[in-house]
Amino acid sequence: MLFLASTNIPRAFFDELGNGNPTVTSFQEIIDKELVDYLKTRARLQEETVEADENGDLRPPTRAEVSSFITFFEKDECVSTSSAISQRKLKLIQEKRRARLPETTLQAADTATPLPSFQGNLPPHQEVIDAFYDIKTTPYTSSFLSRIRGNVAPSASIIAIDWETTTPWMSLMSDIREHYVLS
Repeated sequence: MLFLASTNIPRAFFDELGNGNPTVTSFQEIIDKELVDYLKTRARLQEETVEADENGDLRPPTRAEVSSFITFFEKDECVSTSSAISQRKLKLIQEKRRARLPETTLQAADTATPLPSFQGNLPPHQEVIDAFYDIKTTPYTSSFLSRIRGNVAPSASIIAIDWETTTPWMSLMSDIREHYVLS
């Protein structure tokens, strides 16, 4: 005879070969008796996890609610930043539950210690600055353009030199020079 795990209600009678009468207690009869207890227990457990904040009472979402929210967010074609963050947090909750990791809560520290203040400008390292200013342009034979065209001398009509435009690379190198001047 088999019993349900939570009660002593017999589910069916079988012998060793599987012969028997499975209609002794129907599935619906078992569920009807157990469903009320299940719903009460579920409601009680959810009430235990309720936390109050300035907006009212909150409880963590159930697994079914998390899955429903994730499905809802995945159907949305226009994903805003807040919905993308919410979807990612819900997926993290889902993955933590699957991995059976304990829920972690973060708390701010009671006191904050300030960082020490910067003690003025340091003199620049002249060797570093000189090395930056000694950087010359790449000769044409080693340049990317010569690799594309071969080692033929460039024609002046195709490429013009613009000394006024600043490229992102030039800005980056200028920032590096300024950094080493200040350090």
